[in-house]
Amino acid sequence: MNRHECRKARKATRMIGAGAMPLPRDAPPLDGLNCYVCEKQVCAFSCEGELAIGVAVVMDDEGTVVIPLCENCLRDPSMPNPIARKYFGNPSLEIGDEDKISAEVFRAYAESFTATEH
Repeated sequence: MNRHECRKARKATRMIGAGAMPLPRDAPPLDGLNCYVCEKQVCAFSCEGELAIGVAVVMDDEGTVVIPLCENCLRDPSMPNPIARKYFGNPSLEIGDEDKISAEVFRAYAESFTATEH
């Protein structure tokens, strides 16, 4: 990917972020769910008293993509750059602060994604 394609890919992506998404109580087993970045199996972990998994959210012109992450990749200080690099196939791509989803927006998205209708 040359620098023009890289710039076009960055502009096409509106927002990218990563965080912990609470698991619903009736969530199916996580067997066969692998981390997008390191490809290890994703395991639930405790987060604020609830079971959660790591996920990344990419919002672009095509829609919203939810990507599973293991706890180690989620806690990587360079996140979400590894996701963007793999997603766009560019090992040198850097995500600026203007392209990152804020913690509040991510939490709201995670809550809406895991909410159940009664």
